[in-house]
Amino acid sequence: MYNFLVPTTKGCATMMNDDPMHFTRGLFHYPWTETLGFKVKPTDYYFRPWHVFHRRWPHKDVGQFCFHNRPYFQQQLDLVERMIERFTNKCHFSFSFFTDLTHDFPHNAELMDDTLADFLNRTFSSGYLNNTVLLLMGDHGNRISTIQYTYVGRIEERATFFSVYFPQWFKDKYPHLIKNLQINKYRLTSNYDVHRMLKDIINGKFNDKNDVESPDQKGISLFSPISPNRNCSQAHIPENHCLCMINSNSSTIYSYSKKMTERIKSTILWHTKKKLHKDLKRHCSDVLRNVYIKNVTTLTTNQMIQHGVRYPTGEYLDRLKTFLVGEIEYYDVVFGVSENWADFSALIRLQYDRHRKLLTVNVPPLLLTNSCSMWRKPSVFCACASMANFDRLD
Repeated sequence: MYNFLVPTTKGCATMMNDDPMHFTRGLFHYPWTETLGFKVKPTDYYFRPWHVFHRRWPHKDVGQFCFHNRPYFQQQLDLVERMIERFTNKCHFSFSFFTDLTHDFPHNAELMDDTLADFLNRTFSSGYLNNTVLLLMGDHGNRISTIQYTYVGRIEERATFFSVYFPQWFKDKYPHLIKNLQINKYRLTSNYDVHRMLKDIINGKFNDKNDVESPDQKGISLFSPISPNRNCSQAHIPENHCLCMINSNSSTIYSYSKKMTERIKSTILWHTKKKLHKDLKRHCSDVLRNVYIKNVTTLTTNQMIQHGVRYPTGEYLDRLKTFLVGEIEYYDVVFGVSENWADFSALIRLQYDRHRKLLTVNVPPLLLTNSCSMWRKPSVFCACASMANFDRLD
C-alpha cells in the first residue's frame, strides 16, 4: 500500500492508523523475516507508537479491548473522524486497519455496529463526506475457528467484503463511472483494480474510462468496464485464492464408480422433479411425467481452495495429498421434457460425506431456461415453455 499509493499523494495530508494487535506485528512489521517496518515516519500522522505503547503496557483493570475506560476501536475510529474533519476541503489520504477486536473473536464484530453506524451518520450529516471517497473493506473473510474447515468457510475466507462511497455530486457529474462501478460488482476483480481506481481518484482522472492493463502496472481501474470473461490469471489472482468454478470432467465424486454416477443422476432427477412438482403442479402437470437428463456438466472449485491452501509452500501443498471428509460439487444439468417443451437447465449443489457415504442436496435446485425467464410466475412460464419449441421451428 505504501510503495504503491502514498508517494503519489505528495502535497496531501496522510495518516496511517494500523492496529497491530501485538507490538511485534503490523502490516509492515509482520512477519519480521520479510517486513522490517520503516526507517523514517512514512506519513504525516503515524500512530504505531501509540498502538505499541498500549500493547506493551495495557490497562489490566479494563481488559484487552479498552484503553482509558473507552473501547480501543472507538478511539481508533475517532482518529479517522478527526482526520476527515480537519482536512474536509483539503487533499488527504488516510488508512486505518482495525484488528484486535475481531481477529481472534469474529463474533465481536457486532460490538462495532452502533459505533460504526454513528460514525457514518455523523460524517455524512455534517457534510464531511461531501468531498471524500470512503472505502470500507476487509483483508479477508471469516476464517476463524472451525468454519475455516468447511466448504462455506473456504469460500468465505477468500470473499472479502468491499464497499465504496462517493458523494452525490460525483455521481451526478460522472454517471458513466458509477455505471461502470455497478457493472463491475458482478465481475471478477482484485485489489489491483481497487488500487488503479484509487490512483485515478488521486490524479483526478475522471474522463471516459476504457482502462487497459499495462505491462508495468497490474489491474484495471474499477472506473472502467471489466470483461465478464475475465479469469483469475488475467486478474492476477493466485490459484489458491481463485474462486472461479472449473469444469471438472474428472470430478472426484462423479468419477468414483459407475454405481456412484447412477446415484448422482438419480439424486439430481429426484430433487428436480420435487422442485417441479412444488412449483408447477397446478399449471402444467404434464411436465412432471416426462423429465429426463440430457447433459451434465460438473463445476467445482480447484483443489487448493477445497483443501484450504493459504500459502503455496511445501507444508501447505502437502494438504493436497489428504482426503476431504466432505466434498461439494455443483452440477449444471440440462433437462429435456417432451417435444412440445423447451429444454430447461438447473444448477444443483451436491454434498458428499465420505465417512458416511451420504449424498445430499441441502439447497433446492435453481431452475432456469434460456427462452423463458419468468420462472417465479408458474402460469406464465408454463405457457412460454410449452410454446418455445414451436417458436424455434418457425
